Amino acid sequence: MKKFIFRYDPNHSANKMFANMEHTIQTGEKRLQPKNVSMASDISVIYQILNKDRLNLFNCLAEKKPNSLVELAQLLDCNYQKVEEDSQVLEDMGIIKLKKQGKETKPIALYEKIVIEFPAVKPKEVISSQPAAHSNN
Repeated sequence: MKKFIFRYDPNHSANKMFANMEHTIQTGEKRLQPKNVSMASDISVIYQILNKDRLNLFNCLAEKKPNSLVELAQLLDCNYQKVEEDSQVLEDMGIIKLKKQGKETKPIALYEKIVIEFPAVKPKEVISSQPAAHSNN
């Protein structure tokens, strides 16, 4: 099953990405991220991209395989412009493809599944991230 993965990594940063690129340039050793993986150090970024409407759009597209954005908007019972905008975001992420066919645009799901991955958190980290209880004594 082809899946697109959004991976939450609190340690991911632009500096780390550029360090990997520099390493590749200097050594020739490639450290490439797969096309089907997108990483973010802020979980809110993932939720901004994968909002409820876009997930519904992707699900409908993968399941019903409409022949155009017009048909997709009808299946979703949604405004065409909103479907077009959300489709463009998903295409920019590499999750779907928008193929021009004359005056129509055919949306194509490139994956069968979208997965959000979170790293395992140690119990100590969970406890330490909670606010401390305040005493009024």
